[in-house]
Amino acid sequence: MISASIAKKIITELKTEAYQWEGLRSLTLHGSQVDKIEDNYYTDVDIIFVCEDRTIRSDFLMINQFFNNECQKHSDSNILCLFRIESGPMHPLRSHNKDSPIIPLSQRRIVFFHISLFSESFYRGTQGYPGPSPLLIYSWQELTPLIGLPLGKIRFISRLDISDVLNSGLGIRESICMLKNGKKSFWKWSETSENGMKLEWVEEPFKDFDAFDIPIYIIKWVIENSVRALSGTMPFNSRISSKEIFIKFVLGSEFHNIDAEVNFFYDNIHDLRKQYTESPEAFLREYDPYILQNIILGILEHVENSLEAIEEMVETNFEFKFLNKQIPIGVTVQLQEKLMRFVQKNKPDKILIITDDNLMQIYDIARWLQVYGVPVSQVSLISGPSSKSIDGLAKLLVTAEELGINSQSLIVIFGGGNVGNLGGTVAGMVCRGVPFVQIPTTVIGQLDSAISAKQSVNGIKGKNYFGLFHPPNAILVNPLLLKTLSEYDIRSGLVEALKHGLCQSEELIKIVKCYATSPHQDLFTLEKIITETIKLKLDYLKVDPYENAPTQFLELGHKVGHALESTADGTISHGMCVAIGIIAEAHFFQNMGRVDESITKYLIDAVKKVVGSIYLPKDLENETIACQLLFDNKRRGNRIPFAYLRNFQEPISSFEELNEGAIHSFTDSIRFARNVLK
Repeated sequence: MISASIAKKIITELKTEAYQWEGLRSLTLHGSQVDKIEDNYYTDVDIIFVCEDRTIRSDFLMINQFFNNECQKHSDSNILCLFRIESGPMHPLRSHNKDSPIIPLSQRRIVFFHISLFSESFYRGTQGYPGPSPLLIYSWQELTPLIGLPLGKIRFISRLDISDVLNSGLGIRESICMLKNGKKSFWKWSETSENGMKLEWVEEPFKDFDAFDIPIYIIKWVIENSVRALSGTMPFNSRISSKEIFIKFVLGSEFHNIDAEVNFFYDNIHDLRKQYTESPEAFLREYDPYILQNIILGILEHVENSLEAIEEMVETNFEFKFLNKQIPIGVTVQLQEKLMRFVQKNKPDKILIITDDNLMQIYDIARWLQVYGVPVSQVSLISGPSSKSIDGLAKLLVTAEELGINSQSLIVIFGGGNVGNLGGTVAGMVCRGVPFVQIPTTVIGQLDSAISAKQSVNGIKGKNYFGLFHPPNAILVNPLLLKTLSEYDIRSGLVEALKHGLCQSEELIKIVKCYATSPHQDLFTLEKIITETIKLKLDYLKVDPYENAPTQFLELGHKVGHALESTADGTISHGMCVAIGIIAEAHFFQNMGRVDESITKYLIDAVKKVVGSIYLPKDLENETIACQLLFDNKRRGNRIPFAYLRNFQEPISSFEELNEGAIHSFTDSIRFARNVLK
């Protein structure tokens, strides 16, 4: 337990340095209040004391009292200080390089004390452990995960950089070396002959409980700080633990099978160690440390690769011109920064967030937007296509009116294609047009549906039957948001990328097929697919911004696809319906002698590589799907606009009359496509 002498040493250390005490305002936090620091609840505080363990309140209050006394003596200061006193491990994120000793207080204006409360019986002394010693003082850069600029006024949260997690202090790369070599290295305080203190760089082999303690310490550090590094990229819901976020967004599904093994050590190591406190040899005979060590080493190497891929992502910016309006499109992982900048520039009087139930469980984008001091409301839709309806539209319009949304307000749409279409329609209808931002969260949303001025909802009989043209004011595409999607949803979304490849780019087809058939589907390649598809769609929109020209080819596979989607009442994803549509329509035009059999085979091969097999319920009759074509929203009488490939990357558009013979032929072609993709 921390002693009063340590608290006095901290005070002495402060008094001996050239520290400016002028106008300091202090605030004491403890318990659940600590979390509110990251929610920007405190905007006028120079000194924040953080206490996470009620058992050491007396020592904590002694330090607090010292600062309170100093605050009363002076009247003007911009120094920010934070004490973090906790009973769990948290790495200080300072360089452990022996050439980088601690920076004295006199050389900076930001101070961060970290007081660790590991008992000596458990960790055999904190100074011998590769973590913080009680008197270590860290630099401004290490404080940024919690508090942001400017000094004296906490206005926004500055986030931890991914490179810090990889390299700083006991970073991932140093941790990997430590576990592979079985050695720990750290700074150690020691007394000098003049009763002073000095730092020494120490490297020692693992001994006693180190082979268990250090991997557990490392994985806790990696979890906490990986999540902090990503917290500016995604608006995580505060109800989700750091560990859940880490598994979902950093590790990915391939590591879920070892989660139970890590949980055993992660949750029970303290109790296990207490049983063998005096006999590490017996503990090591009972539990093989190399099992845990190898598991965590594998996790660290995977996390290193994941974070490196994110770090390598280069922000890409496009512009979509609709009439005289330029719509910025940003493909970036820095979602919070981009969104905040947009809101600051537009200064809305109210903000309405439209999202869905599934996303609400994971994300809380309202938390980012509440710092502006304007009313922020949030509407959560039922997940799936059922919300994209006349009833769903009417309810949202009434809600917007009740909230007082007007032309000076801002609508933020956070969701997939259905949420985006419905939200865009609402934005276009309220007050004849309200500014809105699209933040698509699905593959199909990021590379296709959000990149458009078209907004629509489904009718009773036909898909996208009601709608208007109202382009967003900004489109923010963050590929990291796709990490929660299932493989099925990702493959479904990739069908739209494949469509653009078939019509415009053989290179994109290769990338999509390579990604879909690879056992390791990396985020970097997925980002490249999204960026290239957006670029191709924008090339098309330059010619046809309303997406209704007679020569359009974006409808490839979409006529049968939309018919199937409507017939199935939205139970089959849009991408999978379009996949069947691509093959069925090619087969239809092959039977008419307009498409060579080699093209149809080429399309079948490409589609199967992307989606694999598709199962359709037997009660979905082929003739019913074919008849649904008559309700297409772009029909002209009984004539429907189709697109087909006459040759590779050579799309042709054609209006076809849906007479009885055509319906019969389409019924046969839909049967053919279903059999091919079984």
